[in-house]
Amino acid sequence: MTYVISDLFGYDPDRLAAAMKRAGVRDADTCYVLGNVLDYGDYPVEMLRFLMDQPNVELLLGEHEKLLLDCAFVFDALSGGKPAQMTPDRVSGLNEWKDAGGEDTIRAFAALGEEERADLLDYLREAEKYALVTDENDRDWLLVHGGLGNFSPEKKLSAYTDEELLLAVPAMGETYYDGVTLVFGHTPTLDYGEEYEGVIVETPGWVAIDTDPVPTLVRLEDLSQFPLD
Repeated sequence: MTYVISDLFGYDPDRLAAAMKRAGVRDADTCYVLGNVLDYGDYPVEMLRFLMDQPNVELLLGEHEKLLLDCAFVFDALSGGKPAQMTPDRVSGLNEWKDAGGEDTIRAFAALGEEERADLLDYLREAEKYALVTDENDRDWLLVHGGLGNFSPEKKLSAYTDEELLLAVPAMGETYYDGVTLVFGHTPTLDYGEEYEGVIVETPGWVAIDTDPVPTLVRLEDLSQFPLD
């Protein structure tokens, strides 16, 4: 089976583990986390540790992971290097991350030992920006954090910019590739209408799974939903 979840935002990893157990996730199954694991919540490091320790979990990049990676220079001095030179672009990027809820993540990463911090940063750097998967019903899915901005069927996935993949907001009625359904987080399902509060949105072209404020684990084979609370 194939499972997806997004926008965990430092949620308690024990709640994700409990939802995976309720859903019956097996070692042979795969769970894709569609980005935005960090910031806002109380457990950004703990959640990353949990995801790293699960051999059947794949993390895809979200814009909050990218914000951290773009600002990883703030940890240089803590790792025995020289303090980073604060250029205007770096100051702007760091302020953007802090405004997006990054303060707690910065403190949590700064408190780590050098080796663990390096391991977590490497884990984030290895995260892919999208995944093409086929479920047990032979249905094809394209998993991404935000969507496919400026979509063209002739455009290679590798040609999409970070902004197009991480910050896109698919519109109702929008479709993409024939025979492939897009699955994304980033945009709270409530934004598509009050009737979608706390539940996923399914359309002929895509499925939105960010059920903010409570994340939901979704099994793609039947779109069963398992909220973390």
